[in-house]
Amino acid sequence: MRNRTAISSLTRGLCLLICSSIVTPSHADKHHNGKGAGGEIEHICAPFTTTASGSVEASNVPYSDSVFWRIDGGDKPSYILGTVHSQDRRVAQLSPAQRLRLARSDRLLIEVVPDPAANRRYLNAMYADDGTGLDERLPAPLYRRLRRIASDYGLPTERVADLKPWAAFSQIGRPQPVSGPTLDQRIHETAMRMDKPIHGLEKMAELIDTLASLPMDDQMVILKDTICNHTRIVRESKTLVDHYLADDLAGMVAFNKQPHYDEAVFERFMQTMVYDRNRRMFERLQPHLAPGGNFIALGALHLPEEDGLLALIEAAGYSVEPVN
Repeated sequence: MRNRTAISSLTRGLCLLICSSIVTPSHADKHHNGKGAGGEIEHICAPFTTTASGSVEASNVPYSDSVFWRIDGGDKPSYILGTVHSQDRRVAQLSPAQRLRLARSDRLLIEVVPDPAANRRYLNAMYADDGTGLDERLPAPLYRRLRRIASDYGLPTERVADLKPWAAFSQIGRPQPVSGPTLDQRIHETAMRMDKPIHGLEKMAELIDTLASLPMDDQMVILKDTICNHTRIVRESKTLVDHYLADDLAGMVAFNKQPHYDEAVFERFMQTMVYDRNRRMFERLQPHLAPGGNFIALGALHLPEEDGLLALIEAAGYSVEPVN
């Protein structure tokens, strides 16, 4: 196998886009260092682990100059902010300039409106009822490790077997959640206090369907990778936050494009979870661009590259420039 970063580091980067939280490193390792099972786990995880880190230069990434951009060409300018769905206090707040732009906007556009009905729909969709559980899909040592990790995330251990694979890797492919709002939640709450109209660019059902549409074999590869590399994923999630704090969107892209265990799975995941969703969100966004006056907040990795939202907006005849 090639030297690579865990594909779930990419999943973690994208969990940053779908309502997960980055906070502090997990303590799950304390559960996984016992004798006996260690050799078996190491054997099972060998294809998913690496002895050296790959690297990709953070250069020539289109539309990566900033996480905050101005859009001109409508009746009024609009602003688009790439976010991380993180509870880290360093990133879970608007800058004064961003807050001012939100206050002066006519409406807020976000990925999914996090109302109680949407959250219930997601929670209900996490569990399968088809009779084939993760205790059957995973090798026994990996399933036992998953149960231990899941307990650190507040997931009921008696229901771990019923988790759908996409729900399992989405839940544990991040540091343990803590009490506190993410940046997206803070933006939503601030807009509500300002009495702004709020529109979602996706429905929760669409997001769930997108996750569920990943081929089952791909979901299982990602889940196994997430379990095997859980500690590393948690540790390296800080790197993504550091890139974000440095306004280094190119670094975030490069981090996620390090070599992967299975490049075909990586490419399918990117196509489904990023590029296809970019086009769908752009279709919902486009009618709001002509009048302008929008404050748009969505996951940072939706903005850059040739298939990103900024490229789609510019191709539609609008101009974009970074706000630093």
